[in-house]
Amino acid sequence: MNWIDITRWHPYVLLLYFAGGMLVTVLTWNPVLIVVSLLIAVAVGSVFCGRKIWKSLLWLFLPVFLFSAGILPLFSHHGITPLFYVNSQAVTLESVGYGIVMSLMLAAVFLWFQVAGQLLDGEKLMFLFGRLFPTLGLLVSMVFRMIPLLRTRFWEIHEAQRGLLLPGPDMEKFLFGIPARCKQYGRELSVLISWSLESAVETSLSMESRGYGTGRRTSFHLFRIRREDRVIGILLLALFGLSIFMVGKGCFETAYFPAFRMAEMSRMGAVGTAAFLLAGFMPLLGRKRSI
Repeated sequence: MNWIDITRWHPYVLLLYFAGGMLVTVLTWNPVLIVVSLLIAVAVGSVFCGRKIWKSLLWLFLPVFLFSAGILPLFSHHGITPLFYVNSQAVTLESVGYGIVMSLMLAAVFLWFQVAGQLLDGEKLMFLFGRLFPTLGLLVSMVFRMIPLLRTRFWEIHEAQRGLLLPGPDMEKFLFGIPARCKQYGRELSVLISWSLESAVETSLSMESRGYGTGRRTSFHLFRIRREDRVIGILLLALFGLSIFMVGKGCFETAYFPAFRMAEMSRMGAVGTAAFLLAGFMPLLGRKRSI
């Protein structure tokens, strides 16, 4: 049996998928829909990004969750249901719930962006934005390339500097002295900035010598819209559009202050949630299965 493969989707279809998922996530404060969005992002990210999606979720979600649900309610005292008092100030249930939902939303949006960065490479980004916004498309592709490149260069510099310190008293100072370690990291950061600036100058001179910006640009790509892309695009547009329509109709209306109020899950709300689930998990249909 042939399954849909998201890696073969046209860039326009991929952009529609990620834009629809993020738009549904940020348009509502309904905890059910936000949890569904987070589950979709985690499931799709686990398949296409591997274990690093869990590391990102751990390092991002826990600090944000502790701040939003643990620290923020100590300063925001809105709500009518006190849980306990700190210095005669009530910590309310509504503030805690609002902080939890806010942290879930931030984590979901971050994971959506991470999966998008995994599937939308530089070539696809240049295809999407290169014609309408050539400078923006070039800038975005350079940023996506620069971040991992800076990380790689920093570790090369760090390992080289550690090699220069071995063995001797300088290495002991680096290992056991905080001022020496800060000085060493400052030196490595200075080398990294110098290296990056020199590389940027070389890149700009190379682009100038190739005629970049002197005339009308042409582009070449291998992306072709297939019949499968049209079908998937129509399905995604219909499903995400239905979910956004249900959000606009108030099926997921939620208020946290002064008291928590959430619209009951009606038939229309269930339809909107099911449409969002189906659209979100559509990339997982591309996984090959043994029949």
